[in-house]
Order: sequence, then C-alpha cells, then structure tokens
Amino acid sequence: MKQLNKYKLDIIALQETHIKESGISQIENYFLLNSGSEITRFGVGFLISMEMKVRLRNFTPLSDRLCYMEFEEGGRVALLNVYAPTEGRSEEEKDIFYEKGDNKGSDGRSQCEGGKGGHIQTHNRG
Repeated sequence: MKQLNKYKLDIIALQETHIKESGISQIENYFLLNSGSEITRFGVGFLISMEMKVRLRNFTPLSDRLCYMEFEEGGRVALLNVYAPTEGRSEEEKDIFYEKGDNKGSDGRSQCEGGKGGHIQTHNRG
C-alpha cells in the first residue's frame, strides 16, 4: 500500500486475485472491487482510492476473468477489466473464452472483440 500512496494512484486493475468472493471490501484507505468464483483459479478486480469510491456508480462482477465498473469523472466513465487466456493456455480454453464464454454481454456479443491491443491513459492526482 505504501507504493500506491506514494504515487497517488486512484485506480489499479488487478488480475489473478485468487479470491473466491465477489464484492467490495476496504483495505486500509483503498477499496477492493473483486470478481471471483468458487474456483479461485483467476479473479479480477480494481483497487480504487477513497476519492474514487465516492464517484463509483456501478461495479459488476461478471466472472473470474471479467468485471466492469462505472464512475463519474466529468461524465460517466466505464472500465472493463479482462483477464484473457494467455498464449500458454490450451486452444480449447481460448475458444471457450473468446467464442462461448465469460466475455459475452447481455446482447450475446463479445466484450473483447478487437481487444488484443489496449490503450492505457494515466491520470494521477496531486
């Protein structure tokens, strides 16, 4: 937590939390938004500052590989945290994830389409 406070980070995306429970819990002056499952193989989430917690409008744990949060930042901002199978995983596991599995929205479309490369924008407070 010292490093988080040192750099004054408001949001950190986490993968491989290995936590079964989904939900929100406080850790010191941060909040853990975790998306887990009974199989603690993966787990994803966000660690957010107290300032971000006030602006949090929605957190949706979808699976142990996918979660979603929305917050107010001069308008509504959404972040999706996806832990896709890596190159070393089986083709079957990749196919399940990308075609049939955890990354489908309520409309049946993939939440990861075109998502093999990402863009990250940083915004530090202070």
